Amino acid sequence: MQLDLEFTFHIPLLEHQLKVWYILLKWLIQKSFKNMTMEKGNLIQYNQTTPPEYQLENITAKVALLWAENDKLADPEDVHYLEGRLKNLIFSKPVNLKQFNHLDFVWGMDANVLVYEDVLTLLEKHS
Repeated sequence: MQLDLEFTFHIPLLEHQLKVWYILLKWLIQKSFKNMTMEKGNLIQYNQTTPPEYQLENITAKVALLWAENDKLADPEDVHYLEGRLKNLIFSKPVNLKQFNHLDFVWGMDANVLVYEDVLTLLEKHS
């Protein structure tokens, strides 16, 4: 499936949000991590219409994954795929609430207890 689109808007926030959703949709369909550059930019930067795949094994930053079993945008299968490729993974934990989903990481009423406490602890420990 070809999903290359060009975005031009006069509302920067809308343009950014659409690009993020476009990238997520593209990743869900293609199951590969690639730069978000669109086709014209790929030709300029990589001399090909598609960007090269990110080498996740080369990430040197410490990475923590907080994920949800009910997250349709980052399901457990995808999380486990990432866990296997990230060489500097320091933490991976599912949220302890079966109904928790992707939007709940920001807007969930219990996100402060279910997610943010772990985030603060990780930041204190690894800063």
